[in-house]
Amino acid sequence: SFFMERWIEEKSSQGNEDSIGNAREVLSYCQKALS
Repeated sequence: SFFMERWIEEKSSQGNEDSIGNAREVLSYCQKALS
């Protein structure tokens, strides 16, 4: 989870909104899979 947060932060700092959206979708998917 920490890794995902760091990855999202890196994508955010790059200003690539598409990557941010994709990262959040992946993160939410992972959270659903783990819950």
